[in-house]
Amino acid sequence: MQEKTLYLINSDNDDYVQLKGLVDAGMTSEDAGITTGENETEIIGNKAISGVKVVNYPDTLYLNDGIKTDRKALFIGEIGNSSSSKKKVEYVFNEFGVRYGWASPTRAYIDIDESLVKDKNVYAAFLEEYSKLPVIAAKKGDATKRNKFGRFWMTFVLPFGFIKTIADSYGDAAAVRKQLHAYALIMFYNNHMEEFMSL
Repeated sequence: MQEKTLYLINSDNDDYVQLKGLVDAGMTSEDAGITTGENETEIIGNKAISGVKVVNYPDTLYLNDGIKTDRKALFIGEIGNSSSSKKKVEYVFNEFGVRYGWASPTRAYIDIDESLVKDKNVYAAFLEEYSKLPVIAAKKGDATKRNKFGRFWMTFVLPFGFIKTIADSYGDAAAVRKQLHAYALIMFYNNHMEEFMSL
């Protein structure tokens, strides 16, 4: 079987680490140089998709050089003119602010709307599902926690006089975004990557 290549167009190297780890299914966290806890080793991939090679293609490279239309590409987030192609996307997954699908046999898109997990109950439901997954490059636990000093000085007053911290209201946005990206890639890999690669 001929190896197929999937170009991952992204702005965060952690996305590549996550997808590459999944594609190298069966490798352990120790093999990947990932610390999961004291004396713990876990299996990263829960299924193997053979014959697929993932190539990291940073957004800066894509914006400078583009990518040939006959190459399979997975875009994560808004990158350059990728949004114009999204008008034709048929989404096959939509949960917790993560959705993905493809517009053609060679273009798949993952969209992240992190505002949908800002509600504590929704985030708690997301975290319950997320913590069961083979996460490589993002935290498995609650990413909204910050240190007490950070919570203390980053306060603001809401209408009706309530005082809340940015961390309480929005969490650590960068950490939550990483979790959503990891979740999206795991869902794509587990449920639809094989289908996309065979289009």
